[in-house]
Amino acid sequence: AIMVVTAALIVVLSVFNGFENLVKSLYADFYADIRISAATGKWFEANEKMASLLQSHPAIAQWSAVVEERAILIAGEDKSIVWLKGVLPDYGKVSRVAHHLVRGQFELGDSNRPALVLGGGVEHDLQIAAGQSLYPVTVFLPNRKAVNTSDPLEALHSSNVYASGTFSIQQEFDNQYAFTNVAFMRYMLELGASDASSIEIKLKTGQHAKMVARSLQQHLGNAFVIKTRYQQNQSLYVAMQIEKLIIFGVAFLILLIAAFNIMSTLTM
Repeated sequence: AIMVVTAALIVVLSVFNGFENLVKSLYADFYADIRISAATGKWFEANEKMASLLQSHPAIAQWSAVVEERAILIAGEDKSIVWLKGVLPDYGKVSRVAHHLVRGQFELGDSNRPALVLGGGVEHDLQIAAGQSLYPVTVFLPNRKAVNTSDPLEALHSSNVYASGTFSIQQEFDNQYAFTNVAFMRYMLELGASDASSIEIKLKTGQHAKMVARSLQQHLGNAFVIKTRYQQNQSLYVAMQIEKLIIFGVAFLILLIAAFNIMSTLTM
């Protein structure tokens, strides 16, 4: 009885560790090591002082300003509501999204000729093939200066953009996200040349994310919220840990009962 329960405990916990490592690897490919956002409001200025700090920090390998906003994508009669992320052309050095392309290229274009990289679920909703479709996707973004929000023509800005590629990581990301050029996003949202909704950071190998986040917090102050990858998805990781602890507790209880039965039998 003890042998069977112990073997089951080892197998079950090994499976859960495997699932945990798989989920962590998928989230690590989408989320950056560290994310900086404004403590109040949605936008902040990534000024020269901040850029100089990030550029000279010994633990930071690469960083990218990000402009993220809800958008409506329409292709013919099909549409999809997504989180549209405007990023710099070298964003592939910050995130591994480009390594999960299933079609086309991770090409974002520029402010004059922007391009879209779609999640697999978004591409399916629009019924197009990225990089092969002859017709553009119409992008609708909110007009921040609109007075009459009930009028769609005034409340939204629109532009035609061609889809250049498709990525597939997992359903949560594939159905909700698309990428484009950050300069195009700033133009559509009427933001300043250095405005951003967040800054995503890639650390050098061997650097401890919590320590780097603490260091950046001291330099930038309380006007910014700095989170590691695990803090960005804290509820998910806490749920996984609780689930593993519950399974361990149940299996340990079974093992304890089996051991008690053997001891009681020997005593009798």
